[in-house]
Amino acid sequence: MTTTTGRFARRVGGLAFGSALLLSAAAASAATITNTDGSFSPFGGFDWSPAGNVVTQGNIVNGGTVTSVFWANAVHIQDTNNQPFATPGLDPTGSSYEYTAYATITETVSCAGNIGDPCGNSANFTATGGTWTVYYDTSPNANLVTGAGITDGTPIIAGNVDSGGGTFFLFGTGGIGGFNYQGLVTFTDNMFVNPSLLGSTASATLQFGSSTTSWTAPTSQPAAGGGTTGLPNPSLAFQADGNQSFTVASVPEPGTLALLAAAILGVGFVRRRSK
Repeated sequence: MTTTTGRFARRVGGLAFGSALLLSAAAASAATITNTDGSFSPFGGFDWSPAGNVVTQGNIVNGGTVTSVFWANAVHIQDTNNQPFATPGLDPTGSSYEYTAYATITETVSCAGNIGDPCGNSANFTATGGTWTVYYDTSPNANLVTGAGITDGTPIIAGNVDSGGGTFFLFGTGGIGGFNYQGLVTFTDNMFVNPSLLGSTASATLQFGSSTTSWTAPTSQPAAGGGTTGLPNPSLAFQADGNQSFTVASVPEPGTLALLAAAILGVGFVRRRSK
């Protein structure tokens, strides 16, 4: 039931950037994402494969710490209304490029009972840290079962996991949960996404045992920088169906900045004259 741990989510806190952009009169704006199909705007995020994976290592006990690895490929690029763009090159039956996601998340577990007691039919997970990266690859070769081809593309967006979490429930021979994680975007490659992304939110459902659908459990997992590595022992694997959305902020045009600067200088001049 350790599934809950694998909540891949990202809500990038635009707050850290927001204060820096405040004097520039930054405003919410739409981003453009570019691939071999063309350029698409307003870019809102990714719909990740419903056959994505979470592998969780650690004991699901009250007060315990677990680490989860999430990976998936995108089935759609979405606009800001969560509607898919028409991208024939992303069609899994004949794709010419791919987007993949890879994340590691550390979480603390809480449930009924004393510290160290195993959790029963439900457990809550709270994120304490982590990182995630989205890759773009014009040689589509992602394999969700082996983890190969997940981290060998060009990193185009990356960030941290700062907060969030989820809850997981067991029933019979299966279980299901949900999660939502937030974080800070630390990198955007403006060759592929422009303007830079400031915030991201990722949410997903997690299935375990008899609750899984059209999913093959992984035999190994991606390694950062390409390649694969074996599954941790012990560990639990879960089916993860996720979405990730982003926010952006636009910097005013040079003319607007010049007017703003002039207004600030003018206020200062008037104040000096009034003394």
